Amino acid sequence: MPREADVVHALIELADTVVENFDVIDVLTGLTDPCVKLLGVSAVGVILVAPDNGEPQLAASSNETMRVLELFELQAQEGPCLDAFRTGTPTGVEAECHRWF
Repeated sequence: MPREADVVHALIELADTVVENFDVIDVLTGLTDPCVKLLGVSAVGVILVAPDNGEPQLAASSNETMRVLELFELQAQEGPCLDAFRTGTPTGVEAECHRWF
C-alpha cells in the first residue's frame, strides 16, 4: 500500500476510535503502531504533560521496551523526548544519542 494510503487508513482508524466518552490513553496506544509503520522507526512512545502539575508523564508506547525506556527517561529527567518537549523542536535520537548514553 502506498504511504499516502497508509496515512489515510491510519486517520480513518483514529477517527473511528474517537467516539463519545473515548479513552485518550486507548486512542494514543492505538496510534503508536501506525506511527511505527509510517515513520519507519522501531518503536514509538507518547509523553504528555499532566494538566494538574505540568509534569511530563508516559501516556502510551508501541512496545514494552519503549515503555521502559520512556520511564527511565522520565526518572532521569533527560533524554530525547524531554529535550523535544523543553525546546519545542524535534530531536533525532541517532544523531544525538551520545548525549544520553
